[in-house]
Amino acid sequence: MVKLVIDVRERKGTHSPTTITDRFAQNNIAVERQTLVMGDFIFIDDSEWVLGVVIERKTVNNLCCSIDDGHFDEQRFRLRHSGLSRIFYIIEGWLKEVRLLSAIATL
Repeated sequence: MVKLVIDVRERKGTHSPTTITDRFAQNNIAVERQTLVMGDFIFIDDSEWVLGVVIERKTVNNLCCSIDDGHFDEQRFRLRHSGLSRIFYIIEGWLKEVRLLSAIATL
């Protein structure tokens, strides 16, 4: 059985954890909340093995802030070197600034 794990710090945005939980439950996929070391969402199997997928969700405002304070580069480095084969980013909002488009292009 596959389970979606959502980081406990994941709270706001268009696709809130409650909405995500409901959508996965409709498809008979269990959802659990834990403190994750990296990413906002991961999938695990019955033996608690991570299934090679990590999802990082950011609002445009959060992306701007994390670029400004250097967290974006550090986080991107950790995800790239995590050993996980599929890294996805969900960006919520309109990417109007060139620096945001450039940051997304580097992913």
